[in-house]
Amino acid sequence: PIRMGYSYNHRLLFEFDRSGEEGLSTGERTAFQQYLAKAVLQPGYHAQAAQITGYADPMGDAKRNVQLAEGRAAYVREALAALGLDRSAINVRVIGADPRPVRDCPASLSRDERIHCFGASRRVDVMLSGQRDLQGAYGSARNGCARGINARRYRLRAAAGAYRWAQGVQWRIPAHSRRRAAPAAAA
Repeated sequence: PIRMGYSYNHRLLFEFDRSGEEGLSTGERTAFQQYLAKAVLQPGYHAQAAQITGYADPMGDAKRNVQLAEGRAAYVREALAALGLDRSAINVRVIGADPRPVRDCPASLSRDERIHCFGASRRVDVMLSGQRDLQGAYGSARNGCARGINARRYRLRAAAGAYRWAQGVQWRIPAHSRRRAAPAAAA
């Protein structure tokens, strides 16, 4: 089959001071499952590599933040490995406290307000790349073209020809059938 490269990115947000599946809200868990279904389980898609980066918010102890980021990244790594992605193709980076937080949260906020404010910094960024099959992806063959890329090229050429024809309609109409403008009346 003809194949083309693809990559899907996803950002998975975690609750404060939690990692693993228990650190995900129901909405985040559902969104992650949909991402996996689209990027890994979809027929014709062959995931080959993953880049996982774990982060924590800047609140708290630096050692604890690294542990949280490691736990979050490990959860995603295990989910990808459970779906059949080779562990050697999964690259994991642990940042710990995000050096560039997603939001700037002033120190004057209460603890609960800061926890909420730094919510986007407690995350794992996932980039999954691989190959997808293009055989038959663009519909049936026309005029003897092979399926897939050739059929798409045919349709693009046909669309470009139709556009050019629409732009030059006047010269495409035979001269004997064109309506001639009535001569202007002499004043």
